[in-house]
Amino acid sequence: YTGYTALSTARADARAVADVLKRRYGFETRLVLDGSRYDILSALNDARESLSDKDSLLVYFAGHGELDAGTREGYWVPVDGRKQAPSTWISNRAISDILNTMSARQVMVVADSCY
Repeated sequence: YTGYTALSTARADARAVADVLKRRYGFETRLVLDGSRYDILSALNDARESLSDKDSLLVYFAGHGELDAGTREGYWVPVDGRKQAPSTWISNRAISDILNTMSARQVMVVADSCY
């Protein structure tokens, strides 16, 4: 993170989740560590384009979050996100919009993030 404190366990947690999903449950995994806004949105859009109605998707986000006090909108903060700069964050609404257009049979989001 450039505008936020570093997180001590986010990378290790993401790797551990990916490892369990792959090794124990046979998932294909795509790990986006230290993802920028572009990296995260691109990974979600790639999943939307490649998944079919026979697929399941689990999205795990470990990182900083923000809550806009005025709109009560929640955000994921990517590694290039800046404090007091919502245009550099990813809104929960934008994430939901992408996920809602997927053909995947099942979609689950685990967000390890504070507001």
